[in-house]
Amino acid sequence: MPFTPLVSDYIYVPVSMALIAAAVSIYTDIRWGLIKNFVTFPLILFGLTWSLVLGGLEIFLINLALAVVIGFASRLGGQLGAGDVKLIAGIAACLQPMLNVLFLAFFFVTLLAGAILIRLKIHRFKLMPALCAMRNEVFMELGGVRMAGYLSHGDGIKHLGAPIIFAALVFTLIRAYTGGFLL
Repeated sequence: MPFTPLVSDYIYVPVSMALIAAAVSIYTDIRWGLIKNFVTFPLILFGLTWSLVLGGLEIFLINLALAVVIGFASRLGGQLGAGDVKLIAGIAACLQPMLNVLFLAFFFVTLLAGAILIRLKIHRFKLMPALCAMRNEVFMELGGVRMAGYLSHGDGIKHLGAPIIFAALVFTLIRAYTGGFLL
């Protein structure tokens, strides 16, 4: 399926809305530990409405399916909260279908890198204790143990969902811009 923008003159409007919502979500996530619904629900509605009005039924259905699939896949990817999943679904609703694939890839890579760095920091960047704790955490997660991160690493794990989502969105947009997807 060749990439065609919804409306080339206004392609930056939904992307800008996604960036603004992700930036506001960083503030609410750090301030209250939650990504607020007053950010995520309007973003989802705006993205889906934008794609329906300007892209037609086909683009709307593709974006709706991608928003649901990406939201569901991100929930399976780790201990993300409902606000994180709604923010990801809102961003997916605002992006072009081609950009959603890039966003999902960058999100999981950024999430993995962030999780590893946090765990290394907890263990004072001592590689062997950090790797042993990460191995134990993985085995506990696979075994269905809740709070495996807390049991393996103590109280030092912090939730960084919104900053990681924002970073993945920025990486996606940089790649899209340099790859010619946003022209």
